[in-house]
Amino acid sequence: MRRRMHSRSRFQRSALASGLLAALCACDGSSDSPTSPAAGGGGGSPITGAGAGAPGGGGAISAGGQSATPGAAGAGTGAGGNAAGGAGAGAGAAGSAGAAGSAGAAGSAGAAGTAGAAGTDAMPSAACDRACLTELNDAYLAGLIAHDASKLATADSVRFTENGKVLQLNQGLWAVAKTLGDFRQDFAEVPAGQTAGFVGLDDDAGPVLLAFRLKVVERKVTEIETIVVRQGEATFFSPTSLRMRDPLYDMEVPAAARLPRERMVEVVETYFKGIETGDGSAIPVDANAARNENGTVTARGSAIQNLAMFSYIETVKRRYVLVDEERGNVLPFVLFEIPNGLGGSRTLFLAELFKVSDGKIMNILAIMVNQPLGTPSGWE
Repeated sequence: MRRRMHSRSRFQRSALASGLLAALCACDGSSDSPTSPAAGGGGGSPITGAGAGAPGGGGAISAGGQSATPGAAGAGTGAGGNAAGGAGAGAGAAGSAGAAGSAGAAGSAGAAGTAGAAGTDAMPSAACDRACLTELNDAYLAGLIAHDASKLATADSVRFTENGKVLQLNQGLWAVAKTLGDFRQDFAEVPAGQTAGFVGLDDDAGPVLLAFRLKVVERKVTEIETIVVRQGEATFFSPTSLRMRDPLYDMEVPAAARLPRERMVEVVETYFKGIETGDGSAIPVDANAARNENGTVTARGSAIQNLAMFSYIETVKRRYVLVDEERGNVLPFVLFEIPNGLGGSRTLFLAELFKVSDGKIMNILAIMVNQPLGTPSGWE
């Protein structure tokens, strides 16, 4: 649009120049860093940097804001913009200059703006990145072997389940774990504060496979969900076959092949819908993929699509507790309700990890345990 020009009296031009000079002075000494706080007037947002204090002088125009109305201060609207008379700005990109407003009658001097709140970093101080989440996995496992839950930073309201049963900390596997084995896989969904792992260990009775999930809020664990399986508690159990970490689940997916969270879940859903319908032909599976259940490979490549054999599974309940877009890992916790099937009636608890890349399932790794039919997950 063509900007309309207005003539101004000598007094009006002088007032406008004074306002702009004040705005420039308010910016003097501010950092170029988008996270640096700016000093100045009231109302600066500590995260976005938007807002401004009341400028001195009537009819002044705020830098990064709209034109001033006659005799009134123009409020800054650009993120990080400094209003004439001292606008408070927090972190954020500098706002673009606002359009010049028509001059108004001289107003009385406005009160000086109060100091704006200092800007803060974009990530809160209590945020937990991937390394932080992995350290919490370390602390959980160390506490498990030491039979000491205090080694893990937990919230007062922490909730803990093992195979669907609500327990107190230091109960269940916590009370009998002895030594960690060589097998361990770690997974994380950093934005959601979710971390998880598959681990091989020994307890008083012998080998154990453990799947665990931790929910983290402000660097403290608020939820602990575990699946624990021993010899005789599942159709397949070969913990010695899981001797080392699989680097596939640690590899980052190339940026061009990454999918958003929702699409990754859709890919995995084709697998569970195939179990429900007995038709897995729609599953996008890689030719080199394998499905591993408690250390036993039960299918490879296109054979993963052959799901008619699971017709004895009456109900499939799944919760997608962790989806890592960066590494392509999708981890649902699943219940298979089996009223009549191989091994009798039961509910099969699974933590089933899917590697997804370029819209295809690249691998499946599951830890599972049989429980009495109808056993709830404890997280409904």
